[in-house]
Amino acid sequence: MLKITTLIHAESTTLRLEGRLAGLWVQELERCWDSLLGTMTNHPLTLDLSAVT
Repeated sequence: MLKITTLIHAESTTLRLEGRLAGLWVQELERCWDSLLGTMTNHPLTLDLSAVT
């Protein structure tokens, strides 16, 4: 199981991942990543992997 949370701040965006990043969850992350990149402006994107096993 993988939980993906998008946190949008004034000057940055963070994708926080929690759980196991394997199997079908890799494709789910790719879908989230692609949809997010299509809507982003020029501010930084941070990937928080601190809760990934």
